[in-house]
Amino acid sequence: MANKVIYNHAFTLAFSVETANDAENVSAAEIRSGLLKRLADIDDYELVEAVGMPHDTYETTLEEALHIHDSERCVIERKFK
Repeated sequence: MANKVIYNHAFTLAFSVETANDAENVSAAEIRSGLLKRLADIDDYELVEAVGMPHDTYETTLEEALHIHDSERCVIERKFK
């Protein structure tokens, strides 16, 4: 099967973190917690509104996007048919 073209879209999602640490010392765990809370607190409509249009898009292939081996390709390709 020929390489199927798919698109890679880069989005941005703003969120906030409340912490006792100053900006230089916010931990990865605090960032992850803030991001997960943001995602949990909004519905699908609000999520689409929050991220807006992608700020970058480019064409790629399944192999390039997923860095897969030939043995895995047929399973992944069925999802994109």
